[in-house]
Amino acid sequence: MNTIKYLTIIILAFLFVQCCEKNIQGNEKRITIDLEERTETSVFDLTDSITVVPLHTSDSCLIATINQIEKKKDTLYIYDMQQSAFFCFKTNGSYLFKISDKGNGPEEYQHIEHFSVSETGEIFLLEPWGNIYQYSNKGVFKQKIKLPHVLESYNEIYVRGNSIIIISVSGDILYYSLSDGTYQCFHLYERMNAFFPIKRTSIYNDSIMNVSLFDNQIYKITQEGLIPSWSWDFKDNNNSEQNIKKLTSRITYNPNDKSVLTDYVGKGKPLKQFIYTSCESNRFKIALMEYNNSFLHVFHDKTNHKNWVFKRTKENTIFHTCTYTDNTFIYYDQPFTRGWRNLTCITEEILGDKYNVYTNLKNDSDSNPTVILFHLKE
Repeated sequence: MNTIKYLTIIILAFLFVQCCEKNIQGNEKRITIDLEERTETSVFDLTDSITVVPLHTSDSCLIATINQIEKKKDTLYIYDMQQSAFFCFKTNGSYLFKISDKGNGPEEYQHIEHFSVSETGEIFLLEPWGNIYQYSNKGVFKQKIKLPHVLESYNEIYVRGNSIIIISVSGDILYYSLSDGTYQCFHLYERMNAFFPIKRTSIYNDSIMNVSLFDNQIYKITQEGLIPSWSWDFKDNNNSEQNIKKLTSRITYNPNDKSVLTDYVGKGKPLKQFIYTSCESNRFKIALMEYNNSFLHVFHDKTNHKNWVFKRTKENTIFHTCTYTDNTFIYYDQPFTRGWRNLTCITEEILGDKYNVYTNLKNDSDSNPTVILFHLKE
């Protein structure tokens, strides 16, 4: 009899653990957030450290503008559209190499729209009319890849393994195999003047993820199409299906329409909130969004399920002016950050004795831009 009781207890305990694990997994599939429940948040609640990167400056590597920047381990990759040049630096600021192959030759590009760096450091530069220029991790040209003419334009590129994903501003995706040149093409969103699908994609654990336009769903982009992965749940502030349908039926793409996203988001408007971008680190799930006529940060800590909801940190920092890659928010000075909405990011309180270095470099018109790395907690 005791043996039966003992076995019963073990079975019940096992079932209890299984149920708990399923509940945790289920919760991770749907992250519930109260956007009105604000959290006093310090930069140092979220980051392990902050690095000031004074990029080496010389005639051979002088940057005019930073249009795209990515970090992979200890390397920074920067595209300067004004010069049609691609630069590579170490995260300590030392210069590695430059790609400047603009021209009309068979191994030269005319214009680069976007770039991606593979897991092994190979560089893929994308022309908007469907050509990819592949370089080694040392910046040596390898091949030109001519993509099939199936998209209206080729605007974003993401490379993982032997797969290339191209996203078009018209709302289409091309999934292309480097191994054999086969491809799949499928639709992402309806094209609307204020809501474009660009800059809504991120990489986590070698998966390419995309956040939907209105219903807060996070998808994995695969050869079979969009696979639902998890979602944000903002409770009463979720956008209703009825309002989404009204909005999408009312707005069609019109290049002469001067409306902007904030015309449609806020009190008394069709959308209660809108996620600009959603990304994930080893520790956090993150949404940078528009809510109640203001930018809002949402961080969900996967280790303890704590939620951080704030407009600015205690140090007056806002991450909307940053690019996110490789467990790091990357800040660099951009013209729009100096006026629109007073988007402060860098303060003396967060940089400490590095602040003077940053301001001196920032005010030196002859030096390269200074990059700030916010390394998220692991």
